[in-house]
Amino acid sequence: MMDKSPEHIADERVRMDARVLTPAQEPANTNRPADQTPDDPSKNIAEFPIRITPHLNIFLGAVCNTVNEVVEEVETFDVDGSDTPVSLAIPLSRKNNGIAVEGFESVFRFIQHISEQNYVILAANEETARLRIDTQVDAIKAKLAECFGGDVIEQLGASFSIAYSDMFKTDVVLTYKREQSVDAETVNEVHIDVNVYIHVAQLTSMDSLEEFRKLYVARVRNAASATSVDTALYVAFDVSNFFVRPTTLAFFNALLIDETVNVLSVQAVQGEFKHLPREANTLVGISIIKKSKPK
Repeated sequence: MMDKSPEHIADERVRMDARVLTPAQEPANTNRPADQTPDDPSKNIAEFPIRITPHLNIFLGAVCNTVNEVVEEVETFDVDGSDTPVSLAIPLSRKNNGIAVEGFESVFRFIQHISEQNYVILAANEETARLRIDTQVDAIKAKLAECFGGDVIEQLGASFSIAYSDMFKTDVVLTYKREQSVDAETVNEVHIDVNVYIHVAQLTSMDSLEEFRKLYVARVRNAASATSVDTALYVAFDVSNFFVRPTTLAFFNALLIDETVNVLSVQAVQGEFKHLPREANTLVGISIIKKSKPK
């Protein structure tokens, strides 16, 4: 047998020692389309993104119901341990210590925090994705309950009682939408509408649009601008009130004809809405974008 040359032996040794390279493992946090994720949730090696887009709708109630009658009679009430009476009639006025001021501002900050997250990375299957979305919704509902819930509003020696659920009503509505992004990655879009109704007795007797713009339109505009929260403003009416409360009809008409208010829409309310009192049947959408003065 012929002896192997040193060069031949060296080549064989190199081949014997060479490693067989396997395909590189995919990083655990890689984002990819939902239809490419593994069927077995235990093989959770990839997750797909979902964008949560919150939208805040503020509804101001100009409704002459039983709650309104009580608020007009009481207007303010004293909280135990506080030297400053709380205003029921002007709920968003900081100067008057409005009952809704703290909750109003807190909700804007909370929605701002959600908006700034932009993307929430969800698990590799739809079931787990919905569970995480539901967790986010539950957190919003808990915040709404914290901001606009509480004990019955009543005063020692007085013959009135108002539930917080009469002054304020809230609701959260989800809309799912799957869309294709520019890089061909499937992105699930979840729109969260956060609806907050605040009863405003002052509006049922409002005789100054300037006061409405200052106390309410500007208040909502400033909060939306400071937090960059996508916000819409509505005033809720009961048209049957127009026959018994001329000031409410006058306020409604003034909104529609005054260009400085910038009404976006007038719509009849169809069906039941959790965030509106049952008497409300007409909504007027108000633009919170400040109109520039003509040059």
